[in-house]
Amino acid sequence: MHQSNVRAILATATLSCALGMPVNASAQLTTEISGTVAFQAGIYDNDNPGELGRAFRSDIDLRVRMLGEMENGILYGSEIQLQTPDKTRSSVQLDEAYLFFSSTWGRIELGDEDGAMPKMAIYAPAIGLGQLDGDYDQFTLESIQDIAPPFYAAASEKATKITYYTPRFLGFQMGASYAPEADLGNNSAPQSTVESDYIEGGINYLTEINDIGLAGGATVVRSRDRNSSATESTPLGYQVGGQISNAGVTVGGGYTNYDGARGIADGFNIGISFQEESYAVGAQYARMQTEAGRNLDGLGFGASYILAPGLLLGADFVHYKSELPTREVHGHVLLLASRMTF
Repeated sequence: MHQSNVRAILATATLSCALGMPVNASAQLTTEISGTVAFQAGIYDNDNPGELGRAFRSDIDLRVRMLGEMENGILYGSEIQLQTPDKTRSSVQLDEAYLFFSSTWGRIELGDEDGAMPKMAIYAPAIGLGQLDGDYDQFTLESIQDIAPPFYAAASEKATKITYYTPRFLGFQMGASYAPEADLGNNSAPQSTVESDYIEGGINYLTEINDIGLAGGATVVRSRDRNSSATESTPLGYQVGGQISNAGVTVGGGYTNYDGARGIADGFNIGISFQEESYAVGAQYARMQTEAGRNLDGLGFGASYILAPGLLLGADFVHYKSELPTREVHGHVLLLASRMTF
């Protein structure tokens, strides 16, 4: 599931806010199908009794995109993503479904898709299977991801939303999202959710100076929490991060303050990676602290090799620790996978 964060940022560099423009009725629509199919083998162990210690899992990601162009050059389309849900083996469910409009003015996305915070955030680099940003959490119930995402604050995730991204200008790009309610996991919202009124925003900067790549950014998210106390709270989380790269080596990290959203106080992450045309290696460390005094640590190592066009072999090893006032849980996951991308 992991994708290069900087590449995802570059993919949103051309964007549009022009709606209601005349459409050429004879224009042809283009259909694109892409995705991944992966076989995963997990060998894992922790302090919780009753776990098998080994498991196989299939991971499927299918994307269908429709593209069109108006007479004035504005691009429009839709994208649907089907994906294997967390901690399941056979079922596939709808993960994303949204419309988009894009031109030199910017890009608008309407529907179920990640918002501006995760897309604009810069944090520790990852390679191959993703390490702490990958699928090791599918083989344990004690991962950092089971509490909250370790690289950005508690955003609206796939909740139905409106998002706008500016074009990239002089290396800078900005984005903003609004979601009325939290992600419900379905397409009906007749009642209010506990978390609502998500406003996400971000700005990042990409440049290259004498073959040295630089990336930096800051993101923010505000929401309403109706369950934290008798009085509504409005947590305001933020994240800052940066990366520097040269000759295939990338070093980076970030700091995130959750402002109590989902019970999280703050956290940080650091990482390093080396990537050539066919192989890559990397390491990450992340730490989060809850408001209840719980500390969560994760240390991840990864390696990957492109065996043939579209075919990747990878391995991740993650050691994690969950510290509670009364006990500690230690564990590790060795994840082996082959992944076909088309």
